[in-house]
Amino acid sequence: MKDRCGPITIITGEKGKGKSTLIRQLVYSLRNSGINPQGLISPGIYDSGKKIGISVENIATCVRKQLAFYDPGWDSEMPERVWRFDTQALKWGNNVLNNIKDTCEVMVVDEIGYLELEKDEGWHSIFQLLEEKDFLQVYFVIRENLLPIAQDIWPHAQITKITDIDNPDLWVSNEIKDVLLRIDRYKDQSQRPR
Repeated sequence: MKDRCGPITIITGEKGKGKSTLIRQLVYSLRNSGINPQGLISPGIYDSGKKIGISVENIATCVRKQLAFYDPGWDSEMPERVWRFDTQALKWGNNVLNNIKDTCEVMVVDEIGYLELEKDEGWHSIFQLLEEKDFLQVYFVIRENLLPIAQDIWPHAQITKITDIDNPDLWVSNEIKDVLLRIDRYKDQSQRPR
């Protein structure tokens, strides 16, 4: 896979450690800095403090669908999987990804899992997007147990373990600074005469 886009940062860690919370904070801060990220985030759905589902949200429009339902044992191939995915929500998510504008500077996908990395299903559009579009920065959320597969696909990706981030606010602030610098450099280069 060619490296057409800018840096890929993979945020990783075990489930329930704050990966999605961190990526939502990053998306919010990008918007507040005048950057319009596009892609998908996957907030949990809770009832009385218990996670009962996963939603998927179009970052650009804030429209949400229910992505997965808590259904232990549903997968006869891998009975340890507890989330049953809604195929229509997966199609909707792929459609969101396929409609990312060419002007998008930052793509975010929370999260890439076994469907994408092991089965060529799920939000498989990400692979073609990385081939076709010139993102200045890409953020993926990937669980730690799938990290070896992701590193084979994206060997130059920067790996950020959620457990290594002592201060999430500072981490997000530094990421915003880096992205803004990259955008400024890109604009400067694109305005130079050829």
